[in-house]
Amino acid sequence: MVQDRPRKGDRYAVTTAFTTILLVQFFAPFTGGNEQTLPAGLLFVIDHDAVDSAKGVAAIPEPYADWEPALVSDVDRKTEKYAGYYLVIKFDDLEKFCEKVVAGLPPN
Repeated sequence: MVQDRPRKGDRYAVTTAFTTILLVQFFAPFTGGNEQTLPAGLLFVIDHDAVDSAKGVAAIPEPYADWEPALVSDVDRKTEKYAGYYLVIKFDDLEKFCEKVVAGLPPN
């Protein structure tokens, strides 16, 4: 388990590629998603503090628009009601495959 629970605004870098959940939002009562491999080097920010019972955290890739075509299918992005995407990363995967990025310093 992650020693220091990630907080809203914390930034991380993927150090080793791993598979996580990508959720796709629509302007409708529906959210899609699939498993997606995040490549080493991808940077992301924690979107909000997780509730105490959570097993993972929501995260937004940075820069968002640059990663969008690589992570979200053309079909979803071209859907009229497409509203964006985000990642759900398990705490165990965060600890195994990512490192926290300190402000002002590049990831290792």
